[in-house]
Amino acid sequence: LFEQSSDETTIQIENNIVDVFERWLPFVQLQNIGINRRDDINQININIEFNISRTPNSLESVQVTFDGAGGETSSSTTSDGAY
Repeated sequence: LFEQSSDETTIQIENNIVDVFERWLPFVQLQNIGINRRDDINQININIEFNISRTPNSLESVQVTFDGAGGETSSSTTSDGAY
């Protein structure tokens, strides 16, 4: 709950994301997971780039930001869409 953010925390977050997608969304292919820690303001930004197996040329991304105040914001964008 009050664990300090470290390189190990970043690795754990990335591993958890991969595990969840493999289990619950096997049709989603993860292309890139970017995790940016801002320790000075207690914030973690996570950007996930992915595509759906049936549309491999369509690259989507989701960005989620967690801050030290317990807030969470998220946004979704289409990077390159071929629908």
